[in-house]
Amino acid sequence: MPHANESLVPTTGRRWVPWIGLALLLFTLGLALYLVVPAADPREVAMQLVREHKLAEAEPHLLKAYERNSNDLEVVTALSLAKLGSQEPANAEPYLTRWAELQPQEARVLQLRMDLRHRVARGRALHADRLREMELALADGQRVLEIDSRNDAVRREVVWLALQVGHYAVAESECKRGIVSSPRDGWLHFLHAKILHARGRRAEAEKILDPIVQTQPNFADAILLRAILFLEADEASRAVPLLRQALTLKETPRRECLYRLGLALSAMGQTEEAGRVLAEVNLLNLQGAVTNDHFPNNPAMRVQIAEAMLGMGRLNEAKTELEAVLAADANFAPAHRVMALYHERRGEPDRATEHRRRAGEGP
Repeated sequence: MPHANESLVPTTGRRWVPWIGLALLLFTLGLALYLVVPAADPREVAMQLVREHKLAEAEPHLLKAYERNSNDLEVVTALSLAKLGSQEPANAEPYLTRWAELQPQEARVLQLRMDLRHRVARGRALHADRLREMELALADGQRVLEIDSRNDAVRREVVWLALQVGHYAVAESECKRGIVSSPRDGWLHFLHAKILHARGRRAEAEKILDPIVQTQPNFADAILLRAILFLEADEASRAVPLLRQALTLKETPRRECLYRLGLALSAMGQTEEAGRVLAEVNLLNLQGAVTNDHFPNNPAMRVQIAEAMLGMGRLNEAKTELEAVLAADANFAPAHRVMALYHERRGEPDRATEHRRRAGEGP
């Protein structure tokens, strides 16, 4: 029996009593502080990070601040810029639109949205989708010029966009204004010629292009357009040297250049070279379709690519492509059909016959 004045609680239990009391006290104090001291304001955190040029870190805090108040111009502006600098800049559009609603006379936001929409348009797979985005970008650019008529950088973009979507009157009007402001701007003069060509005023376009081609031998787009005008005038022999010149230049639109060269060579009766050139155009089209996911990179597509390589005379590359297809499926008939063509080019009729048989085309 314990002594009358001894506690019934074991000695070890008595030892923990003060610590349990302390823990309860700390918990109570922490709860009181949580209830009394508010959490950090996401807007304040966000704007501090923005001032430190840490837009990526600021973005989640900006989103929270935006959800609380979408009329906060400073937050909307910072969030727009953060989204533009992110891995998915297309997500910036709704915030740029909100910014434009809050500041309808602010040219900067409209220019940013124009640039974004034009960039998005270039990534669209379907032509109709590209046109739709470019129409929106054009509207933004025109609004910028209404606010700031001296913005020549936007004017150049407006000219290009209007030309692409077929608003030729707008394109020509703005192009002429740009030329008045920058009379030595070769790109604007080229665009003027391109607009005139689109409007069927070929003689005026030729008059603008001739001095450009003579004085700027590295201006690939101008050289190509002059060659196209020669082709349209049934002067293929004058187009061919220009097209060959353009193909040596780094920034040339190679696919269109080759296509026009193939047409010009055909018109001149040089069918063998024309066939090789047009085969390269076909190869570029196929490779572009696969790269941009317009068509699947499957055996049938690879056989088509190999056949285009054969047409260009790139026999070894075609063989490598076909062998890879047949290694995966030794009985794939389309690959055997094109492999037969390869052996025919190589002067190997027996091997060509064997592949035709395996393609189901022979006895």
